[in-house]
Amino acid sequence: MDNGCTKRLKCLIYGFNSIGISIPSIMNPEIAEVFGYLTKDTDYSDFGKYHVFGREILKDDKIDLVILCDVIEPELICEIPQSKIVYMYSFIVNLNGFGLDFCANMNRYISKEKYDGVITGLSYLQFGIDAKLLNHEFGNLANPGQDIYFDFELFKWACSKNKDIKYCITWISPYSFWYDLSKSKINGFRALHYIPYVGNSHHHKDDSSYQYIFNNQNNIINKILKSNYIYLFLECYRVLTGEIFTGNRTDKFSEAILSKDQRQATIIEIEKIFNKPYQETFNENILIFERYMKFTYDNNIKSLVIVPPFSKIMSERIPNEMENETLRVIKELQAKYKFEYVDFMRDKDFNDEHFYNFSHLNNWGKKLLTEKIVLKYGF
Repeated sequence: MDNGCTKRLKCLIYGFNSIGISIPSIMNPEIAEVFGYLTKDTDYSDFGKYHVFGREILKDDKIDLVILCDVIEPELICEIPQSKIVYMYSFIVNLNGFGLDFCANMNRYISKEKYDGVITGLSYLQFGIDAKLLNHEFGNLANPGQDIYFDFELFKWACSKNKDIKYCITWISPYSFWYDLSKSKINGFRALHYIPYVGNSHHHKDDSSYQYIFNNQNNIINKILKSNYIYLFLECYRVLTGEIFTGNRTDKFSEAILSKDQRQATIIEIEKIFNKPYQETFNENILIFERYMKFTYDNNIKSLVIVPPFSKIMSERIPNEMENETLRVIKELQAKYKFEYVDFMRDKDFNDEHFYNFSHLNNWGKKLLTEKIVLKYGF
């Protein structure tokens, strides 16, 4: 795959999504060029200035690389030599430390020099707090699936970059102490996102497929794309789809219009969220959260721990024992480390119209929650 100094690598792009559309503008022109786009369809036409090819092009020896920018059918990928495949979709969306939401968040934080405060948590706070409406300059480092361990590690990382942090907003939900992202069978790979920032992936044990994409693909992608390709990609994505990952959610959830099957599926999903019989994780997370609150206390950082609002269909299904045990731990630690604590979970000012699904706030819910935080705590 070494092109030396004689020719550029000829690349086929598979995928007409935002990733595939962005590739030509972020490709390193000294190393590689777009030969065209690949489609599985039998009826196709040119795509802008690029020719679109059917699967027969895969037999052409002059194609050096096939850049997969979308999920591809197994029967089609079998026709591509493994040595020619670039797993761009998996690399950008899932691995390489650059899941799109995560990457956008980290780029926003790094691009600004001064902050007074930091928000940590998972997507409930990522999309649930509008930092622009707060009284102080907050960087939002809440990310999808983020757990207590990475909350604390990212907060320490943020403080190492900015010595003027005076405020912290973080989250606790009834299942937080029983949740470990790095041990998740479905989303454990997200722990890899944190390696460039905190230096580890906690308990995550990488398997060979992740290791291949993370290491091997990293070398290929850094070779054929411009050095700042992540930033350029995010800019392309913003132009194509509007401002990226700002939590712009206009849908309104309504339990009343769910069909019987939809309601049952929602309940099953909620029950899975709270089904976490992991005592070892619970014990570890209590220690981690205590270190987090002690860190803020020792460094004179004013901390607010919030339980985010949930829709009625979700809040009604929280196990009492789990909720009571969480509250017990919080009250004990609050007495020691003097942080503020507020539970919005069943706040009657929030109803279904403030959510875009059963657990995440929409634009109106985000505004209401932020206003409540400012009004009561001055953040």
